[in-house]
Amino acid sequence: MTEKAEEKREKKGSCPSVPALKKMFPGVYRENDGVLSHTAKALGCSIRWLGRLLENDDELAQIRKEIDDEIDGVIQRRLYNIARGTETGHPTASIFWLKARQNWKDRQEVTHSGYVDFGEPPKEEQEPKRPTLAIVNGGGPPDPHPPEDDDGTV
Repeated sequence: MTEKAEEKREKKGSCPSVPALKKMFPGVYRENDGVLSHTAKALGCSIRWLGRLLENDDELAQIRKEIDDEIDGVIQRRLYNIARGTETGHPTASIFWLKARQNWKDRQEVTHSGYVDFGEPPKEEQEPKRPTLAIVNGGGPPDPHPPEDDDGTV
């Protein structure tokens, strides 16, 4: 970001400067449970601007990833404790959170052994196909007594 654009933003009284934001971001992001829109609002920035900053600043993006991993770890532990019965809560909400943030997926694996009988044996058991000859002009066996032509030739 250019110095001119940063000065313009500071004059408006909106988003803090990039160096100041880098210092504030980790604490504010944690306080807002890793929700970027709430973090942007708390910092006085637009979510669009903050998102672009995170895309272009590797250090800030790494901080965000570490905080996201911490928060997701807390959710995983809570879900585990709910499943064990040592904690109460909303398991469905935890599952949806983890699906969205950790790319959890509902997956059903179907395995198959053998073959499905479609009326033909499997390829390994099929006899090799012999070449076939197509019969043209009426099909059927040749006539043992072909008709004679007018001149008596066959």
